[in-house]
Amino acid sequence: MGTKKLQPSTKVTKYLSAVTEGKAHGKKLSVAVAQIRDGAISADGSKLVMRYKLYINDKPILSTSIATAEMIKYAANAFLALKISYINEVANLCETLGADVQDVAKAMGQDGRISPKFLHPGPGYGGSCFPKDTKAFAKLSKENGEVMHTIEASIQSNENQKIRMVNKMKTLVGGSFKNKRISILGLAFKPNTDDVRDSASITMIKAIKNDGGLINAYDPVANESMKKIFEEINYFNSWEEACEDADGVVIMTEWNEFRGISLSYLKSLMKKPKVSILSATEEVLESMPSSMEAKEITEFAKKENLNDYQLIPLPFQYLM
Repeated sequence: MGTKKLQPSTKVTKYLSAVTEGKAHGKKLSVAVAQIRDGAISADGSKLVMRYKLYINDKPILSTSIATAEMIKYAANAFLALKISYINEVANLCETLGADVQDVAKAMGQDGRISPKFLHPGPGYGGSCFPKDTKAFAKLSKENGEVMHTIEASIQSNENQKIRMVNKMKTLVGGSFKNKRISILGLAFKPNTDDVRDSASITMIKAIKNDGGLINAYDPVANESMKKIFEEINYFNSWEEACEDADGVVIMTEWNEFRGISLSYLKSLMKKPKVSILSATEEVLESMPSSMEAKEITEFAKKENLNDYQLIPLPFQYLM
């Protein structure tokens, strides 16, 4: 049976070049069959002939059919998204029951069958992969008569989590955003990127705007990306400037820059006499102003006269 030459994408060509030159280390290589440089594939798509045997650590390239390769990609990303949605709902239940989701996640992660990866409660997943792939996976399954109820539930749970975050913030500022200035710290869907696609911050910004609120926004690198979506809100070059005279502050992305925020200094920047701070991420508030335990944070808040301070089990911790 004859073979046909494959045309690689520029991205894959560059990456494979880096591999052969020894410049790529420790990364998972996931390459569509039709994008392999100098390769050939049989007419039925089942056998791949490579001129190079490329290995990255202990993760060799797996030769599969096109359908299997696509299924691997969808199944992997959807599973991770499902894991995020699961721990978010566990965190919500912990909040109701008074349990500590940090300890729950830590104990779960010690089980080798589960692992600690992606067991981090937050405002909901975003980015270019998880939202797109879960929706595509759900649509594909439905079109072929095999509805994936777990993935559909994950998609809905993720949207619910973003709305839950909005409602928390609204409650903190008195039940309405009207004429309230809210500072949003973190616009990217995760730290160390300027990618704001499907970021939970978008849901928050829309809700505040629709309810007549005012928005101050700051992200270490994603301001310009968010300006393409919301040109009219106020962007700042530092978190201090963004929080000045704000009625409420919401931390949406766990940038390291936010971990060192002093609660007393943050309070001094905001509008008086009431201060409302909401952290959507499990790591940030817990580490302010240092790596304090929950009880220590509570005592610190009382000492600094942070009015009616209340520490809620993650992913939502607030100060009032």
